[in-house]
Amino acid sequence: MKGTIAFNNIRLFGYHGSHSEEAMTGNFFTINITAHLKTDFAVEAPDLTNSVNYELLHSVVLKVFEFRESMIENVAINILKALKSEFPQVLSWKISISKTNPVGAGSFFPEFIIEE
Repeated sequence: MKGTIAFNNIRLFGYHGSHSEEAMTGNFFTINITAHLKTDFAVEAPDLTNSVNYELLHSVVLKVFEFRESMIENVAINILKALKSEFPQVLSWKISISKTNPVGAGSFFPEFIIEE
């Protein structure tokens, strides 16, 4: 029995984007993270050594998010790399980032999804 844990609707403010205006005004982003755990919970009970510490995950995401990127794709890749390093007990990850108020014409919410 494998486990999956999801961290949904992490809302952060950052200065990511390809427009110079975004570097000045910033934007809100929503991040969703899913971790597929390696442990067979039919054999071993969940604890922080075989699951994901919420506070540590949040601090890792915050630290990565502070560094401005011109594309949300790069932000997602950087988060993925940091999480893989910090949580080797996770089998695979899915990360999505959406920009709340993108610069440009139209009303839409671009989202980038990366899966390992």
